[in-house]
Amino acid sequence: MNLYSVSEDLMKQLKKVIIKFLKLTVTALLLFTACSGEPEPVDDLDVSSPPSVTGDQALSVKQVSLTEKQASDLSIEHYRVTRQLFSYPMTVPGIVVAAPEHIAVVSTPVDGRITKIFAHEGEEIRKGEPLLEMESLEFAELAANYLEALAERAYLEQQVQRLSTLVERKISPQSSLDRAAADLSRASTRVRATRARLSAVGIDEQQLAAWENMQENENATLILYAPIDGKINHHMIDLGSAVNANNMLLDIVDNREVLVRGFIDPADIPFLQVGAKAVISQRTNREGSQGAMSVNSEITSIQPGLDQENRAIIANSQVETVDQWPVIGQSVRIEYEANTRSEVIAIPMDAIQFEGQNATVFVKIDDLNYENRPIEIDRLLTDSAIVSSGLTEGEEIAVTQIFSLKALGKFEEFAED
Repeated sequence: MNLYSVSEDLMKQLKKVIIKFLKLTVTALLLFTACSGEPEPVDDLDVSSPPSVTGDQALSVKQVSLTEKQASDLSIEHYRVTRQLFSYPMTVPGIVVAAPEHIAVVSTPVDGRITKIFAHEGEEIRKGEPLLEMESLEFAELAANYLEALAERAYLEQQVQRLSTLVERKISPQSSLDRAAADLSRASTRVRATRARLSAVGIDEQQLAAWENMQENENATLILYAPIDGKINHHMIDLGSAVNANNMLLDIVDNREVLVRGFIDPADIPFLQVGAKAVISQRTNREGSQGAMSVNSEITSIQPGLDQENRAIIANSQVETVDQWPVIGQSVRIEYEANTRSEVIAIPMDAIQFEGQNATVFVKIDDLNYENRPIEIDRLLTDSAIVSSGLTEGEEIAVTQIFSLKALGKFEEFAED
């Protein structure tokens, strides 16, 4: 083999390698061009949303589809959305106090000393029965002034009568009769004034009449009587105690009727009116569960101002006690019947699911399709919620199998991914 033939073979092999390299280069360029080309434009999908869902809510609307077998197996129950006046229970804390006109404080009208105690703490008394007896020099002076005024008036009455006879006979001048009549008028005024002071300290008309007729000997003892029926709640004095005028001696409570005060959030007060039903019950019994004792009543008045101590509006209910319950001073639980002032949409809590701070419901589209729709809640209640937006009257929402619908919706999302 000569040198020329060897070089010719090498040239042929090199030519084949160059041709293969060029083919690979062209193929690579074609692939790169195809991958870097612009994608074909895709028409935007118009996803419509219901009229009650707008803005950001439309982005969260999802649809769940069921097969006929799934719909049959789930047997979903529905609630038809309506707009109407709505009543709901409102539970608040409360406290029991003595009812107006059913509590009385007995105070001493004059200075003195306690000499007798007729009724003691816890004892039941009737209106007009004696409570205490006290000795008082001030009272003795009042009695003496009254009797003196009576005697002076009696004398002047006789004097006027005598002078009238003398004037008629022209024996005495008219001026003497006029002076006596003026003195009689002043004496009568003094009698009325001293009588009023004695009445103010507790002397009744019967005792005053006995004094006037000299049927009873006046003395320096003053008896205080019960102003109402009830029981002695607390004594502030003991036998022999010296007391000053207007000192509180004891208090009487008639617990056949009490006043229950409910503490209401100012935001909730528009939903309560005078006459609304109220159920008062024990907060807890000894085992810690809700108490069994309860009484029915209604709101009798609502105080207009905010109670500064409790930062609440106070609603009052006058309640007749049952077996001496509720007890004055006891904390209770009050359930009011609250009513909306205007028509609202309220739905069961069973229909609502929460994802973080967002609330949604499953709105029925047809027998096999549901829309997972976000809603806005105005007020959460125990068993229901008042909805401010997201639903319209006449729509139906699922109230059972909520978790199953949610699971099916998640499954469809994963399947699409």
